[in-house]
Amino acid sequence: MNEIEEITRGNEAERLLNDPMLVECFTKVETGLIDALKRCPMADRDTQHEIALSLQLLSKVQSNLKEVAQTGRLALHQKQERENWLKRQLRKVA
Repeated sequence: MNEIEEITRGNEAERLLNDPMLVECFTKVETGLIDALKRCPMADRDTQHEIALSLQLLSKVQSNLKEVAQTGRLALHQKQERENWLKRQLRKVA
């Protein structure tokens, strides 16, 4: 993946992470799963395990979005640093 694609994906991930509807969805799903776990009978290990896996999956989705956003920010920063370096070099020559 090239730098522009990383920046574009990062911007999209950042937009999703800040989207009020998606934030609300993540929160509601997490709250629902935690409530389900609290209501789950202690002897029902299979259901507890499924809920725990669902919580882990939700966390992984959020982590992946954050990672893509961070990668995009780093790619943008590197691009800007390179552009600034080039401008400084051109000033020295001029």
